[in-house]
Amino acid sequence: MAKVHSKVEVPPHLRLGLNCRAYIEFIDFELIKVGFMKNCTSIRSKYPPGLSWIAEQYGDRLTGYDLAEATKMWLRLNNAEGRSVYEVLMERGWEGVGEAEVFLSHVQAEHPKETQNAMVRISDRAGPARRGTKHEGSKVWVDYFCLRQLRNDFKPEQIEELICLMGRGCTCSDRQTDRQNLDTPTVGASTALPSMGHKDQHCLPARPTHFLATTQRRRHRPEAIRVLVTQV
Repeated sequence: MAKVHSKVEVPPHLRLGLNCRAYIEFIDFELIKVGFMKNCTSIRSKYPPGLSWIAEQYGDRLTGYDLAEATKMWLRLNNAEGRSVYEVLMERGWEGVGEAEVFLSHVQAEHPKETQNAMVRISDRAGPARRGTKHEGSKVWVDYFCLRQLRNDFKPEQIEELICLMGRGCTCSDRQTDRQNLDTPTVGASTALPSMGHKDQHCLPARPTHFLATTQRRRHRPEAIRVLVTQV
């Protein structure tokens, strides 16, 4: 008798996404309130001692780890320790926030500008994004702002289910940051990228390089889905 797998429930807040314009506006006009600037690492002076490894490993280069920590600072500033950025923005009525349509998988070691570039290409339906999106301005799931950063909110089985529900996942990274990230502490999950025999496919310059199409009826690609999940 075939084994029956119980359906994994995905919490409503994990289904939220935002478009590129809202993503950029949040970083430019909200995160600056806690000292985050796209090309400056001065915010690290506010970090707890346990995060000194970021500067030791990456020097003056800003990373996704900095963006994640700035996000936590912003949530504390807004008395939103138990919520995600998306939830707060939704409550405030921000335009461009709603049900996520594309899952963006990336590495935390990359510069936030590279993540933003990926958002732009998804929004503009450039390159591989044309066949991986249905329209311009898609709302994208990005871990920094979707996860409740101050809670233990990352559950791989929920993220795998989420990708199946959305039906579209984009992986985006570069060879250098992937190599660095294999031995780097992570935020929420392992970011080591399994090659699965297709490493070049997933490690081109930082932009959407591969779209995985999957639905509830196409669960015969679990390994491909896990590539997206393990990069978060």
